[in-house]
Amino acid sequence: MISRRQLPELRGFSRAELDLPLRSAPEYAALVVPNGNANRAIHHWFKYKEAFSADLLGHVLNHLIAEAPLPSRLRILDPFCGVGTTLLSAQLLEHSCRLEAIGIECNPFSAFVARSKLSWPRVDPDKLRAYASKALACSATTSTRLPALSSIRTGRCITRHMATQIVAMRSHIEGLEPSPEKDVLLTGLAACIEPVSKIRRDGRALRIVNKPRKTLRKLLAHRWELMARDVEEVKTSHRNATSVEVFCGDGRVPATAGVAEATIDLIITSPPYPNNIDYNEVYKLELWLLGFATTADGFLDLRRQTFRSHPTCRPIDAEPRYLDGFTKMVEDGPLADLLGVVSRRVRSMEREGFRGRSKVLLGYAYDTWLTLCSHRLILKPGGRAIYVVGNSLHGGPASRPYLIPTDLIFSRLARVVGLEVERVIVARPLSRRLTGNHFLRDSLVVLRKP
Repeated sequence: MISRRQLPELRGFSRAELDLPLRSAPEYAALVVPNGNANRAIHHWFKYKEAFSADLLGHVLNHLIAEAPLPSRLRILDPFCGVGTTLLSAQLLEHSCRLEAIGIECNPFSAFVARSKLSWPRVDPDKLRAYASKALACSATTSTRLPALSSIRTGRCITRHMATQIVAMRSHIEGLEPSPEKDVLLTGLAACIEPVSKIRRDGRALRIVNKPRKTLRKLLAHRWELMARDVEEVKTSHRNATSVEVFCGDGRVPATAGVAEATIDLIITSPPYPNNIDYNEVYKLELWLLGFATTADGFLDLRRQTFRSHPTCRPIDAEPRYLDGFTKMVEDGPLADLLGVVSRRVRSMEREGFRGRSKVLLGYAYDTWLTLCSHRLILKPGGRAIYVVGNSLHGGPASRPYLIPTDLIFSRLARVVGLEVERVIVARPLSRRLTGNHFLRDSLVVLRKP
């Protein structure tokens, strides 16, 4: 366990908290994780560990921003939408105001899954079943070529036989005419990859585990029938679906996806945490086996384009605004009391061989600043932005640990760029490996544009 004495930066964190409208709200503990999503129609089409609960949006609309009357038409943006939990929730939510939702996601596979889930109003369940029946009758051939990823080619993460079956099934489905049913079949195929592989997603890694053998076609038959029934169920209960769009792009700068200035009423999202997790790496089997990644260079470029929360991200040294003095914000500017002590300790650790620590620390703070600057522009006056974030503990008792206070960083930089901090809601403590303080936690940072 790590004690408070090993983290001198906590003194600065405590002083920073005194200047914030901080409160604990345990009722959010079950909302900042994908609680209940596995049992919800359409939400459960693909298991996405990084999602929050499908109930979060409704709770936010009914409790967090209900103090003032909502407009008759509410435009919502999730700039880091993953597989579309916020968007699907908006699509299915019965509310007094008309909801319109936009999502942005940099991972092309996740964006595809989000679009396929949101296409349910246009899916014909009988046509889906007919396509599924034909796909289940197809077979792999000797000409089926595996993706050029060593984890697949060597059989380390999935057997070559199983990978061949998946690629052959994908090829058959891709031969169908473009339709929402085709996309749903591919999403169902993606959902079966982890169960038939040798891996389990475990935090920041793919862990090799022993599993009972499973039959791909049996899993697919069950999955596709479940999806057809979901469509029938939701079409019966929701006849008027909300307008939704998903763009594959950079959520840090929504303008690059065509989101105009002062057009968004509510941003609700969970950006990546500074936890060293590269989500493209975590979902690499799906990216490669479904053809979203085809070359090593392309895959690496995709990993480098993401939010700077992991060591593989693109360095910020060449960013003009970084060179213009962003580091001063950390050392002796608005972030000094939050990250100055941590930054100096990290640099000393790097001199002793712990590489990449400064890259993540400074890169994450820079991307948070960039995100808040651009998000402020697209919000309407009076609009709100709600960020579900988690503070991250790095290192262990013997390696000079340090803590990155994500909720405090978001709050401090929000004020720097001209956003008001309405409240910081502590949803749940994360007490693992840390004793004697409350800073390891998941929070909601609620901001408002004046």
